[in-house]
Amino acid sequence: MVLHTFNSIRALGVSGSLVQEQDHVLFIEDGVYCLLDGSLKLASSNIHVLQPDADTRGLSGRISPEIQRADYKDFVQLCCDADSVCNWF
Repeated sequence: MVLHTFNSIRALGVSGSLVQEQDHVLFIEDGVYCLLDGSLKLASSNIHVLQPDADTRGLSGRISPEIQRADYKDFVQLCCDADSVCNWF
């Protein structure tokens, strides 16, 4: 399993097609904006948002409850559980 982190809408547009069904995806920094319009199309259903980044941008209430919330401890655990981590910027 690969953990993909996306920190921008541009990064998702360039690299989102590389996500496989068994992978996990974590949206961080400005990447949390990718979760606003509900049209996110990824092969994986294991989608996470870094809650402190969503909170900082005032977006917590606008992100679907189907998206798993992660704090920094969860972020570290996702990295430890993954075979590899790909950071897309």
